[in-house]
This record gives sequence, C-alpha cells and structure tokens, in this order.
Amino acid sequence: MNLLNIKNNNLFEENNNKVGDNNEDNNEDNSDEESIYENNEKEEIYIDKILLKKLKNSNIIREISNSINKNTKFNKLKGIFYLNLHNIFIFLIAFITVFNTSITHLIYLLIVVSLDAFSVVILHECPLSILEQKYLGLNGCELKDIILKNMKIFYNCNHTYEKQIEILINIWTIIAAKILILIFLKMFNIKLINFNNIYL
Repeated sequence: MNLLNIKNNNLFEENNNKVGDNNEDNNEDNSDEESIYENNEKEEIYIDKILLKKLKNSNIIREISNSINKNTKFNKLKGIFYLNLHNIFIFLIAFITVFNTSITHLIYLLIVVSLDAFSVVILHECPLSILEQKYLGLNGCELKDIILKNMKIFYNCNHTYEKQIEILINIWTIIAAKILILIFLKMFNIKLINFNNIYL
C-alpha cells in the first residue's frame, strides 16, 4: 500500500511539474506573441510615418510649383512686382501729400503712413522691403542708399530700420503739418489760389 501511495504521489508530482512546465511554456509563448505584436505595431507606425512623408513630398501642386520655380525666373518676377508696388505706394503718398487739400483725404493718408510705421516697428523693417529682399536679394532701401552714395550723400548709420523710421516720421510730420495749416486757413476763411485747378 505504501509503495502504491508513493508511486501515486510521484505520478501526481510529475503531472504537476508537467502542467507547470506547460504553463511556463504558454506564458513564454504569450509574451513572445505580445512582443511580436508590439514590434508589428511599431513597424506599422514607422511605415505610416514614411508614407505620410512621401505623400507630403509627392504633392502634385508642390511638384508643379517647384518645377515652375526651377525652370523660370518666377522669384525674380515676384521681387520686381513688390519693388514696383513699393515705388507706386511712395509716389502716391508723395503726390497726394503735395496736391490734395482735402483734410479728410490727408487724414486717411496719415492713417496709412501710421500703419506702415507700426508695421516697421513690429517687424523691424518695411514688409515690402522684406519681400523684395527675399525674392531679389536686394530691397528698395539698399538701392536708395547706393544712389545716395553715388551722389556723395551718406547716412550716419547703416541700420535700415532707423532709416525707414526716420523717413516715415518725416512724411507723417509733413502730412500732419499740412492738415493743421489747412484747418488754420479755413478758420480764417483764407482761400488758396488754385491756378489751373491743380489742387483738389
């Protein structure tokens, strides 16, 4: 009887050991499957990122734009456009300041000049000058400096920001002074002699 009990106990222990080994094997298999699953997920995420990059780089509109920029001098054309636009603005401001006697129009002009001065203070340079520099590698302020240097006229400093602020302050002062003079003349009913209807 004792021998039978001992044999049964041994068999029972062996079965338990086998079950334990099987559980360990199953746990190892499960951990291997989890690690494989995690690796697959990481690979999928990595592949998705690569595909997104390729899609971003293979944008048809961007490819057309890049090919146009390479094959044509489109950047130079944009730079010339901004330079001409800048010159037109300067001409119109000067023309309206000299020939317009409407206080309302001059106040509008003063607001435009004030906004330009505000943008120069915020950006530390005129927005149009920034665009000219970006597309041409040269801006209107630098061209003006070259012309003035050829005429032997020099600034005390080489900072573009200070030059632009100085010009805008001078323009603002001229416009404000003209408005004040016109108000003064209207107060005393003094009329300007308008030869050939030059003034508005």
